[in-house]
Amino acid sequence: MGSRCILRVAKAIGSGHTLGMRNLAHTFDFDALSVPERIQLVEDLWDSVAASVDDVPVTAAQRDEIDRRIAAHVLNPQPATSWSDTRTHIEERLRGRL
Repeated sequence: MGSRCILRVAKAIGSGHTLGMRNLAHTFDFDALSVPERIQLVEDLWDSVAASVDDVPVTAAQRDEIDRRIAAHVLNPQPATSWSDTRTHIEERLRGRL
């Protein structure tokens, strides 16, 4: 699947055409994509944002919150949980719901 979804959207709205986000939803029928295609589209869009992480603005309030959390962790690192433990916990919860 991959970037095929993005290509379908791009073809539907026309190459070189610049649209605001509000107009995009009116120009392309996202329901015409299957659910897996829409999920892939979201993943592709998110990957494109992650690749441009330096361009994502961080507000002063967000920076303050990051600094507060780092300081709290430095003072008391014990409550922190490793990623592997967190992932195991999430997977166990998801298995319980299936």
